[in-house]
Amino acid sequence: MSDLRTRYRYGAPFVIPIGAPNPDLYIKPEDEAAAMVFARKSAVREDGIAALMATGLDRFHAAIQWDSQQAPRSTNKKQLTELNCFVPDSIDAVDDSQTHAVLWRIIYNLARMGIFLSDTNSYTDRDLLARLLSTILIDEIPDLPPTPDMSEFISVIPPHSDYEEVTERDQLLPRPDRSFFPS
Repeated sequence: MSDLRTRYRYGAPFVIPIGAPNPDLYIKPEDEAAAMVFARKSAVREDGIAALMATGLDRFHAAIQWDSQQAPRSTNKKQLTELNCFVPDSIDAVDDSQTHAVLWRIIYNLARMGIFLSDTNSYTDRDLLARLLSTILIDEIPDLPPTPDMSEFISVIPPHSDYEEVTERDQLLPRPDRSFFPS
């Protein structure tokens, strides 16, 4: 399967598989507001890492300590809202006809934040959106900026043992673009 490289200038670089919904319908390629959000978060992170390095830690360990213990806390829902991505409060607020669009807007904006979903094939669009809204997007997490060399992966394998594929969505999900790393 061939991939398209993302044209999105701000946020984590990601690959869009051929056949995936058109991301231009869900996020703006040149989003200055997103650039400002990411720049602010990067500055907070760099200041925090610098403060830890001033105590004698090397950059690598300072970054790990900042990211895991000292970074401000948030939720993916709050982070998406900062990017002007509408996130409903519950699945009940989403009309059936809008489910697909709301889901893919969230998927692409998560990718722009460096967050990638996996193991989604056992969910219909509506069920996956309900799972995201009821648990995954509201869990507290470190509020970190996207970087080209760091990604988060969220597996949404259902909590029950009777896993059954109902879609082939996983092959269409965005993935991190690591093409910038030298071979």
